[in-house]
Amino acid sequence: MPFEDVTLQSGQHVTLVSWGDMTPTQHGARLQTTPWTAQDTRESLAFYDSTIEYMRNEWAFKNMHAQLVETPQGRVALFHNASTDTWHSTDALDIDHVTPWKQHCINKGVDNQADANIAYNDVGNLRMLPAVVNRARDSADLVYNTHGANSPQWQKWVDERLGFDPSVQHPGFDEDRDLARRHKTTMETPWSADEGRKGLSFDARVAGKWYEAQLEQAYATTVQVKSPTTGKISDVHLFKCDASGQLLTRDALDIDHRVPFEILSKEMMKYAPDGGITKAHAADAYNETSNLRLVGRSANSGHEWELDRHGQYRDKVEIKPMPGDYREDQLTLSSGMRDQIRAAVQQTYGGIGSMHEGGFGGQPFGAPQQPQAILLNDQRHPDHPLFNNALQCVQAEYKALGPQQQEVLASSVALFAKQNHMPEISRVVSHEGSLYAVRDHGFSGARDVVHHPEQNLLNRTLQQNSQEIATLATPTQQGWQQGQQQNRGLVQ
Repeated sequence: MPFEDVTLQSGQHVTLVSWGDMTPTQHGARLQTTPWTAQDTRESLAFYDSTIEYMRNEWAFKNMHAQLVETPQGRVALFHNASTDTWHSTDALDIDHVTPWKQHCINKGVDNQADANIAYNDVGNLRMLPAVVNRARDSADLVYNTHGANSPQWQKWVDERLGFDPSVQHPGFDEDRDLARRHKTTMETPWSADEGRKGLSFDARVAGKWYEAQLEQAYATTVQVKSPTTGKISDVHLFKCDASGQLLTRDALDIDHRVPFEILSKEMMKYAPDGGITKAHAADAYNETSNLRLVGRSANSGHEWELDRHGQYRDKVEIKPMPGDYREDQLTLSSGMRDQIRAAVQQTYGGIGSMHEGGFGGQPFGAPQQPQAILLNDQRHPDHPLFNNALQCVQAEYKALGPQQQEVLASSVALFAKQNHMPEISRVVSHEGSLYAVRDHGFSGARDVVHHPEQNLLNRTLQQNSQEIATLATPTQQGWQQGQQQNRGLVQ
């Protein structure tokens, strides 16, 4: 693993890391001369792609006790967290700063934005933590430091957030009683689809009662695993992702919109009453349970990309109802508007493909060659099954392209996959000008990913790709493993 010792302008040292063909970002003169102070937020900071991939693929396996568990329902890699003495699937882990990022920048004498980003990515100050601990840090630290690791108070804190009793039956969500009531001001506040998710969240009873009932349905099995620190045998409850079918621990599950809210909100405008759409309508659509499901965080299809710039996931779902969410002076939207929202879901659902994330890695294209008579979109072509596989993935992700462009892109993806010894494609994802081809392996978080600039793929022709792909050997599992050793691992 290529680590790099970097000297900041202050003379202090940090460590950066490369991963596969990804290297740390090189910051230009503008950031090097832009001041950074302790009053700055982290909005201008981000984890490098190389940092994210190293932490999720390499660091977790080297620094956390990992165990691959086999069950009749599938396989899952579990990682042990010492402070909670609990096990977590890879989707449940966040990248975290050991010393809080701002204090680390201060300790390193950072005074410019470039060095702030470099110090933010110092792998010597990074670790992986269960997201439930990372995002409730103040609460966790208070209980842990006050009462200790073996205290009933700490065990209660852990059980409330990670526990599950498969013998308990949870009542289903009852729309007659459990629909949230909206404030009068919310019902009078205009709203447009351009506002997106801003200011919207899951209602307390959706994130509580509905979540618990869905968790019961998603439950798959329980395995017993021995703690590497205490020797305790723990029951680890596993659940199935509604999108991928992969096994996950409870804290790896997100509430997800089947039809991404960004799409549903535009469709809603067709049903707008004379007074227009209000924020209350938007909140109802966001919480429409017929459009919700539980999925693994890496399969959360409600986002264009599941990781934010800090290597974490965008939705921070609070799964416990908060007091004060329901008051007598709150009002309920008419059932008519709720029916129209559901109609929008039904009209949209079915044409929307779930989008999942990939990782990073890959190899460049070879040189274009001359066309040949039988094309990839012809069933007689020997690689037509791979092309058809790629076309289905392209149609799900690139809906704005016309049928002819989709076929061209699919032929490029098929060639790209075969060049990289990839025998099949689970999905493709568009992100920041690149296309990512993803192949899943059937246990939690395991996938292989290659990527290439989208425009290069679109600039080729069906004839070029059809001829060139015929010259390549048929992909095999062994060839894929040998060709992609640097780019394969457990990624989130």
